[in-house]
Amino acid sequence: MKHLFIINPNAGKGRAFETVMPKIKEAAAERNIEYNVYVSSSSQDTHDYCKKIGESGENTRIYACGGDG
Repeated sequence: MKHLFIINPNAGKGRAFETVMPKIKEAAAERNIEYNVYVSSSSQDTHDYCKKIGESGENTRIYACGGDG
């Protein structure tokens, strides 16, 4: 299974990437999983990217990461 973390860089008062990335790295290392990170540039861009992933047929778990809630 693939793991994809989507980060909204504007979340968390603009600090989502620097706040969330260390946590992703740590969790992935503890669980010995490979992962990809996608930094969103807009909601439409993120929608299109996720649609492409879904249509690929690959078994992918998607995590939406931010910092606002």
